[in-house]
Amino acid sequence: SQPGVVVPPPDSSDIQDYDYDYVEENLNVSDISENLNDSTTLRFTRRLANLTKDSGETVKLRCEFSGDPPPSRYRWSKNEAPVQLQKQRVIERRYQYKSGGIMIYGTKLTIKDLEIHDKGYYKCEATNGEEKREDTGILIVKPSSWHRTNKAPESKASIPSMEDLGVHFPDLPGGTLPGSIPGGFPGAGAL
Repeated sequence: SQPGVVVPPPDSSDIQDYDYDYVEENLNVSDISENLNDSTTLRFTRRLANLTKDSGETVKLRCEFSGDPPPSRYRWSKNEAPVQLQKQRVIERRYQYKSGGIMIYGTKLTIKDLEIHDKGYYKCEATNGEEKREDTGILIVKPSSWHRTNKAPESKASIPSMEDLGVHFPDLPGGTLPGSIPGGFPGAGAL
């Protein structure tokens, strides 16, 4: 572990974090170790994927890196603006693990109960103080399907007729205005 970097303990949702939903681009540990000899010290080991989800679902966006020095800062943005974290709904988590002798450093943005306005271009940035890497993925959020339910039961409410309310109209045979009804509305008079 790097001095000054605190790795939070895993939470229960991390159990499924390593069951990824996209096809890996034939990346294996030997590819990473071969790249360690080039002049780039910070490299992607997992890039953002373009995803389509239904509203109400949860999405986990992940970026992973390797390098020496390792990434020290991460930043998420949506449509070029910093992502606004929301307790229990939009959560960022950093993690690390070893794969084939190589340390992998990652950041995960979890968005729960997706809403239509969560769609956009999401960018993950990482820097190790010497280099900066960024990747962008598109998140599309579709409206959830409308589910037709059985016909609602007939309402038992009734709407009283005007006559039941004591309202009569002069243009109707036998009609009067409310002011001419005994106990009618104050200030109302017959026309």
